[in-house]
Amino acid sequence: MRISVLMWCATAVLAQNFQGQISSSETDMWTFSTQGIVIFVASSEPFDAGATHNWQTSDGQTGTGTTFTFMIPGPGIFKISLQSTSSTGQVSTPDDRLVYVSDPFAFGSIVMGPIETSLHSVAPGGHVRVNGNVRATAPATIHWSYLANGRMVRADGLSLEFFSNQEQLNGVRIAGIAADAQGNYAQPQYTDVFVLNGNLPPTSRVVLPKYQTVAATAGVPVTFQGDAVDPENDPVTYTWRNLDTGEQVVGNPVDITFQAEGSHHIQLLASDNRGNQDPIVPLVTVNTYSVGEVPDPFSVITLPQQDQRIQVGDAVILKGYAFGENGEVDSRFSVRHIDDDTPTSTFEGSGPYRLKLDRPGLFEIAFDPTDIVPVRSSANTRFIAVQPLSNNLPPIIESTPESLVLIRNGASGAFEVDATDPEGDPLSYTWFSEGRIIQRGGNTLQTNFSFDSDDFYLGVLGTNIGVWVNDDRMNFAETPFQNFVNIYVDRLPPVIRINDLDNSATLRIPMGSSVDLNAHLANEDGLSLRFNWSISRGANLVLQSTQRNLGRVRLDDAGLYTVICDVQTTDAALRAPYPGLVLVHVYDPARTPDTAITRPLGDTITVEVGTSIDFEGTVQEPQFIADDNVFSTYQQVRNNLRWTLQGPSGSNIIESNEQIQLTLTQLGTHTVSLNTLNTLGQTDSTPAQITVNVVSPIPDANFEPNDERAQAAELSAGKYGALSLSDADPVDWYFFDLQQDGTTIEWTFDLTQSSNDGRIEIFQGENPVHQGRLAAGGVSPFAYTGSRAGRYFIKISTDGAKRPGGLDFGVGVTTSNPRLIFPYPKYDVIDTTALTVVNPFNEPAAVVFEARDNAGQTLSEWSTVIPGYGRIERTVEELFPSLNVLQLDWVRVRSDKGVVGMSLTLARDHKTAVAEPAIIGNLDELIVPHIAQNTDQWFTKVALINNTSGDASALFNTSAGNYGVPAVTNPYAHALFDFVQFFGGSLPGGTEWGRFAETNASVAMAGMEVFGKRDGNLQVAGLNLSSEKLKNPNFYYVRKNITFPHVAADTRNFWTGIAFVNTEDQTNTATLRAYSASGSVLAEEALVMEPRGKRVGLAYQLFPTLNSESAISWVHLETDGAITGYELFGSNDGSDRRLAGLQAVGGGGTSLVLPKIQVEPGIFWTGVAVVNLSSNASASLTYTCYADDGSVTGTAQRSVGPNQKDVALAEALFGGLLPYKTTWIKIDSSQPIAAFELLGDINGEFLAGVIAQ
Repeated sequence: MRISVLMWCATAVLAQNFQGQISSSETDMWTFSTQGIVIFVASSEPFDAGATHNWQTSDGQTGTGTTFTFMIPGPGIFKISLQSTSSTGQVSTPDDRLVYVSDPFAFGSIVMGPIETSLHSVAPGGHVRVNGNVRATAPATIHWSYLANGRMVRADGLSLEFFSNQEQLNGVRIAGIAADAQGNYAQPQYTDVFVLNGNLPPTSRVVLPKYQTVAATAGVPVTFQGDAVDPENDPVTYTWRNLDTGEQVVGNPVDITFQAEGSHHIQLLASDNRGNQDPIVPLVTVNTYSVGEVPDPFSVITLPQQDQRIQVGDAVILKGYAFGENGEVDSRFSVRHIDDDTPTSTFEGSGPYRLKLDRPGLFEIAFDPTDIVPVRSSANTRFIAVQPLSNNLPPIIESTPESLVLIRNGASGAFEVDATDPEGDPLSYTWFSEGRIIQRGGNTLQTNFSFDSDDFYLGVLGTNIGVWVNDDRMNFAETPFQNFVNIYVDRLPPVIRINDLDNSATLRIPMGSSVDLNAHLANEDGLSLRFNWSISRGANLVLQSTQRNLGRVRLDDAGLYTVICDVQTTDAALRAPYPGLVLVHVYDPARTPDTAITRPLGDTITVEVGTSIDFEGTVQEPQFIADDNVFSTYQQVRNNLRWTLQGPSGSNIIESNEQIQLTLTQLGTHTVSLNTLNTLGQTDSTPAQITVNVVSPIPDANFEPNDERAQAAELSAGKYGALSLSDADPVDWYFFDLQQDGTTIEWTFDLTQSSNDGRIEIFQGENPVHQGRLAAGGVSPFAYTGSRAGRYFIKISTDGAKRPGGLDFGVGVTTSNPRLIFPYPKYDVIDTTALTVVNPFNEPAAVVFEARDNAGQTLSEWSTVIPGYGRIERTVEELFPSLNVLQLDWVRVRSDKGVVGMSLTLARDHKTAVAEPAIIGNLDELIVPHIAQNTDQWFTKVALINNTSGDASALFNTSAGNYGVPAVTNPYAHALFDFVQFFGGSLPGGTEWGRFAETNASVAMAGMEVFGKRDGNLQVAGLNLSSEKLKNPNFYYVRKNITFPHVAADTRNFWTGIAFVNTEDQTNTATLRAYSASGSVLAEEALVMEPRGKRVGLAYQLFPTLNSESAISWVHLETDGAITGYELFGSNDGSDRRLAGLQAVGGGGTSLVLPKIQVEPGIFWTGVAVVNLSSNASASLTYTCYADDGSVTGTAQRSVGPNQKDVALAEALFGGLLPYKTTWIKIDSSQPIAAFELLGDINGEFLAGVIAQ
């Protein structure tokens, strides 16, 4: 019996100590996605041959057994978990490893250098500080991992505090994997920390030479010096050993001379007087050269990427790299105004640094290794033009650069630039070449070209001649004028063109056909030549040849082929300046374009004779090729849309890719069809079409009786102009049935023939959407975006009429898939913008991104199909890689379905960010709720667009008066201006807010405002411009109430400011309530808003009974007036870093979209907040996560009580780990809610907010 008990106890102890573990790796891992697989091995302690091992990964893979093969699905972070069970049924605690998978084809801007530790050896319980060394162009962190007690310990940060334990005797391996904000992972670095009992050895490092690999001259001594720390302060001996010869030198420092050229390897052996040697042995590699052959260091500026123009007070980001033959070297930026002899500022190191420029003129930015005489070049020099805030227009360059300039070395060349100034101001010219200013003044240049023979590659050298043009008010042309020049040594190089076409021309052939490819030469010196042809499709080489002409080449597979013919002399001494290059687009003739009419939607509309109708359309081009090569000049397949109006008396054709307007003056049935003719000569075999019934004016009596909701008369899509109300008939009801989810309903109420005001109420089913006044003598347009299918009711009454007699009115109703508008995308010396488009419905959406300039011209297009519930996100340079994105002013997105979007403009150094929803549709008025009055400290900019094919007459209306905005008069024109600039140098009184209005009530405008610090602090935020005429009818509206959904809980580190404006010329009343996160009312304040009045204050300041410590979570404003608002929140800790803004939310939704979830452990976070607007019922929430391909990646449920607010990090909604591949989230709620997301970085540099859509 005693033995049985003892055996039971022993078994229990063994079972309790059973542990399964991943034995194939001591740390987390890193690999490339092209690796394909990673193999893991399990073991058990103590060994148990009967143990079972179950594997699971974060992307859903599973397996059993001692080994597990993880199939790499693509780039990202993956968790591999092991759960082991002993043969007696005991379950081990889980073990896991993270695998960081890099995309080998992505731009990897992050490098991790060797890890440094404060000690190499410690006693059990000792402390070691581990420091990482990361070089990255974006903010970065390090993911640390090591084993303790058989399980992985992890931490994030640029350093690690490591504490050893007895279990780690003899040593532990620590891994550091650096990750930047763009999702790039550096190859890991490792270090070992030795855990020892007894006397500990010293920890040593080499301080001279400074780098692990250095260059030296043979016969010249190299100084070696070490530094060591001994935990017991024992004396340390330094021994330097040459691994190649075995020779040793004792001392510190020592000089060692290397007589032979080549590589030499020197170790530092550091020992204390008890014979304990540092277990980690530092190594220095010395590459020795003969006298005069040691290579010079070189430097390259990576930011700014090119010469550029900015305004006074703007900044540029400085970043570069400087390398010698054997690694990175010390470097320095210097900044000089070209009128000064000495630099205005310098920056030690390679950056990134942010440089603010407050002085007009041209600045030279130079980047050099610190220990050499600088040699200027276009690689290490930039010229930044800084111009003042002014309404004066800059010069315009009329010249175009020559396609090929050849000049003999030692000869001179003549250059000329033609430029004009709109105001006739005198012009100045600053000529430069290879980072040096070579002439100031004059629009012509005569200069000599003389280069060393070593500078040439196969007899030819490429250089540039550029010129900045400015007027006498220091306004610069948009970009410098550049000529690229090829210098040759003595023989005139051959010039090659394929098929006598311009370089980079595009040829198009159908699949399975052939293309004739021949070399056309200019060879004036009769050189003996050899040819090298290549044809590739993407990264795949298709054909190579050394023939002079290829002749007929058959290409069977669709795609884009690059054809290159390189030419050089047979003695390999002289090359053509450029190889011949053509692009061959092989297309599938069976795939033809597909047209869609996006405005109006439906099969049939009815309009009264003489009515004007706007039409818009789009086309899905299946032959579109997303050419990602920024240097490519591939010409995309373009479509020319053709509208055909077929009426009773004949047909009419209009060719236009823009909006068209038709006025139908003939009764009867008309058919409007949309077809296209693309570059390939293809058309749509089944053109889109819509039937328009043109009828005589329909009298009001035909809609009667419609005095009650139950009697509502049907309004089908169209326009009706003969409706009326009277004293005897003061109310009319109508209904409209919407057939398709996601469309926009556009209402127009025309009271131009009425002397009385009217009152309008609109409902989606039982849900009130809008109520308000219709002004006599004018047109009142409304737009309802993202509408759900169903029945909509309209109630029009004479309530509030000025005088007896009723009113005469017209109603127009149309549905559309309007273009998304991004008014202010950026790609410049500071910022780059990513555009996101989400398809929130289950059918695919064909979308086309249009890049437009300030004159409204379409510069480039990018097409794709977004699957149901899918998403696409691209930066502007990814969307339009071959476009000079400095010319891009705004982006529009066409779609055949209802889609939503957002933009995120992020500084390259991640110090600032602005996020805003994409604008859907146009308005006839735009409220600008915020114009910063302290213009020395803050700027306020507006991007404004006329998004129609007709002229617009825009005014900016403030209490200070009306100001014309001629810059957006022309169709699709775009204007970007600072309000100080707009008002001629200073803000007049009464400009705390304003309104852009189209004087003819044309629904034409869209825009956004951006405001931020001028004083050097890095704070920027933005707001879309809107009005109460734009609503989402899926929301539940109570009166005209608005919600401010965010008041920062941490009032010590954040302030929250709230502002609201009475946009009417009459007094309005409101009630303001402050709520806690638990839903209780903290304070209530009755307000009287004077006409055009504005209230501004920190959240607690709006309530006299509250203070800064009051736990306000959100604020609600109840009103029947036209009051619009916004909120700002930013850092309150004295850092002046973070700033974000949100529009006040009108109404509450039950199905909302968060279009961008940006979570990167240790770098980026996304917070999600929901306010339950119901005061009497809890909101049951379902969060559904989607990947870009539309697949569901995960779901979660939460509940929020009445008037309560729920705030969480995105990953916390799903148990701490965001479902793999999640990029956007949909929230479905049982009650109306207001929701938003905040995007930020872990270091607290930037913050951006977006209201859920």
